[in-house]
Amino acid sequence: GSGKLAQMFWEAGPQTLQAEFAGFLKREVEAGQLEIADIERAAAQFFCLLKGELHARQLCGCSAAPITQLEIDRHLTATVEFFLRAYASRRSAVGLSP
Repeated sequence: GSGKLAQMFWEAGPQTLQAEFAGFLKREVEAGQLEIADIERAAAQFFCLLKGELHARQLCGCSAAPITQLEIDRHLTATVEFFLRAYASRRSAVGLSP
């Protein structure tokens, strides 16, 4: 059924990418750059943030005008900065200004 197909898609694409990102986060935690208690949850949070409102508007057909590259770039930058601030190690500023 469609549930099995959706599960296969999840395992072949998004789950693999999320697991790779979790591995990256684990290495950053071990290096003292990030402080994350639940790495798998943080990886899932990151991808939910990344999709964000722009993706939701497109899914709902609420986006009257095409999304510009500038909007996408601003969203990506804001998402990465938000995530890094949330999980930055107190010992490391992760390249962010206070």
